[in-house]
Amino acid sequence: TVVENEMHLAVLGERWRGAAKGVDDVLYIGLGVGIGAGLILGGRLHRGLGGSAGEIGYLPIPQVAEAVPGRQGPFETAAGAQALGARAQKLARTHSGRAIRQLAGGDPGEVTAATAFAAASAGDPAAVALVSEEAALIAQAIAIIAVVLAPTVVIIGGGLSRAGDLLLGPINEHLPRLLPVAPPQVLQSALGEEAAAIGAIYIALQLADASLYESVAKGR
Repeated sequence: TVVENEMHLAVLGERWRGAAKGVDDVLYIGLGVGIGAGLILGGRLHRGLGGSAGEIGYLPIPQVAEAVPGRQGPFETAAGAQALGARAQKLARTHSGRAIRQLAGGDPGEVTAATAFAAASAGDPAAVALVSEEAALIAQAIAIIAVVLAPTVVIIGGGLSRAGDLLLGPINEHLPRLLPVAPPQVLQSALGEEAAAIGAIYIALQLADASLYESVAKGR
């Protein structure tokens, strides 16, 4: 039995069969209720001290003062799906948020991040601005990581990635203003919810091959 971090598996899956196939320096960001990352550097999975590499939910985003021990970190608090949904609910209670409110059947309490993206897709200015604000937070996190590790490709996965270009478009608009060099290529996950499972299959195959070769070498 092998235990591995979900984000580590996801980045392996994307490099093996997904949007980062064959790329040696990859950052995978899983954006959902929680936020995490997986890193491949020089073609190898980077687990870090104690396997904790990729806990980017704790990035010190200025919009949130600090992390609460045992709970969400600053970046996750500011940019997770719950945070986006809460901002969308707040907007839906105003006159400017009437389009978002209508998509939720007139009840602001039913508004979610998906509602905000749906309104933005329909061209509602308030929803478009809300998504741009979310994209700016994500771009800020990518920039923090990029100036240190300089990944070639950044893959956006998790539930929020379903928004596609609605989210990736403004992320790519914000990034050049935050970096002193050309920004990494930001792509939507090609594997979606299956990324981690495919990464697990990859690890299983590697371990099976290693075991087989070891048996052959020993003449079994």
